This record gives sequence, C-alpha cells and structure tokens, in this order.
Amino acid sequence: MSSQETDNSEVVETLRDLKTEIVESRNLTIKTDHLVKNLSADVRQIGRRQEKYEKRYVFNSVFAYILFSVLIFAGLYLAFQSQVAREREAVLARDVRIADLHDRVAELEAELERRKDAEEQAYTLYRLVEDNRRDEVLTSFPQARGKLVNRAEVELLRREVLRINEELARAAFDDGVESFRTRKYDKAREALTKSLGHIDKPVYAMELNYKLGMSHFKLKDYNAAAEHLREATRHEQRKELRNETMWHLAVALDSEGRGSEARAAYEAYVKKFAYDKRALSAQKRVLHYIREKVGQ
Repeated sequence: MSSQETDNSEVVETLRDLKTEIVESRNLTIKTDHLVKNLSADVRQIGRRQEKYEKRYVFNSVFAYILFSVLIFAGLYLAFQSQVAREREAVLARDVRIADLHDRVAELEAELERRKDAEEQAYTLYRLVEDNRRDEVLTSFPQARGKLVNRAEVELLRREVLRINEELARAAFDDGVESFRTRKYDKAREALTKSLGHIDKPVYAMELNYKLGMSHFKLKDYNAAAEHLREATRHEQRKELRNETMWHLAVALDSEGRGSEARAAYEAYVKKFAYDKRALSAQKRVLHYIREKVGQ
C-alpha cells in the first residue's frame, strides 16, 4: 500500500471514531437532559412537598397557637370564675355573719332594755313596800313578776307580797268575824270573801269558810253557802260546830233543789248526830227524797 492509502485509512478510522464519540456524546447529552428533567421534576415535587409542609406547619402552628390561646383563656376564665365564686361565697358568709351580729346586737339591746325595765320595776316595788302602799304592791307585783330577771329580787318581793297578803287577809278576817258576831252578814260576807282573796288556804281556813258559808246562808245565797260549808267540813271541827255546819249544808242543798246531794247530806247528818233534835227532821227529808225517787 501506498502512503496515501494509508493516510486515507487513518482518516476514515478517525472519522469513524469521531462519529462514534459524537453519537455517544449525543446519547450522553440526551441521557443527561433526561436526568436533568427528572431531577428538575423531583426538585419541583420536593418544592411542592416543602411548600405543602410549610403551609401545613404554618396552619398547625396557627391552630396550635389558637388552641393553646383558647386553653389558656379557658383556664384563666375558669380560675377567674373560681376566684369570683370564692369571693362571692366569702361575701355571702360575711353578710350572714354581719346579719347574725346585727341580730345579736338587737338581742343584747333588747336584753339590756328588759333588764333596765326590770330594775325600774323592782325599784318601784321596793319604794311601794317602803311607803307601805300595800294595795299598790299587790296590784303591781303580778304584772312586774314576769319582767324581773334577778331571782333573789323575785324571791324577796314574793315573800314581801306573801307577808302583805297574810296581813291583809288576817285584817279582813278579823273584820268579817266581828261583823258576823254582830249579825252584819253582808259586811261579814264582803270581808271574809276579801280575806279569802288574799290567801285561799290560811291556818284559819275552817273558821273562815264556816262563817262565810253561814253569811251566805243568812243572805239566802244557798249555792255559795253550800260551797263554803262543804269546804269547812274538810277541816277538823268541834262537835257542836260540825253539827251546825252539816245541818246548814244539808238545808242549803235542799233549799237550792239539789236533791241527791241534799239527801246524802241529811243521811250523813243522821248518821253522825242520830240523837240530835234535828235528826228527826233530817230523817223526814231523807224519806221524802226516797218516796220521790220511788214515785219516779
């Protein structure tokens, strides 16, 4: 071969190699372009994901902030309401306490006023006792007794009132006895009734009831006479006085038409005084009531 052919062969070989390299370079360029496009798509997808993540993160952050703020506000509100409730309860408790204190003060003031009134009442009664105004003492003591708070004062005044009543009762009794002796039965009845009004059970109750009963009997008030004569029989009496008491009791009941009681009184008289001159009359009245009952 000539040198020229050799040179041509080398050129062809070189061109072929160059072509091959160009093809490969082109293929590499296409592949690189595809890779770049894929990478660009991946980058865009990552960007979109990042954007979505950032949006979601921002939204979550805002939601979390709002939720956190709401929870904090709710907590503060609940704490505030709890504090308000406690303060309201404290105010109500103070109001109740203040009302109780007002009531207590009112009670103390009323108690002081009552004690003051009691002291004035006691002082007035002592002055009446010292001035020997006995009727006023007797009139004032029942009204003042419920107001007095000092037990010692009440007891002292009670004893003083009892003493006055005993004195007045005895004085009225003596007046009644004197009027009865002089047969002034209306005055005797008035005085003896007054005596009984001061003390209902004095030591001289038997004599008082007998004379008062007989005064009523003489004045023809037989119901009242029977009441006091019956009371006189409940006490120990001399035989002569019991005779008079039982007889006039039976007659008073008989005169008032209280048949069953009168019969019982006559029978008791006959049993006690069978040999008395009035026993026959008493027996006749008993028989009268028996016949009257049989006739019914």
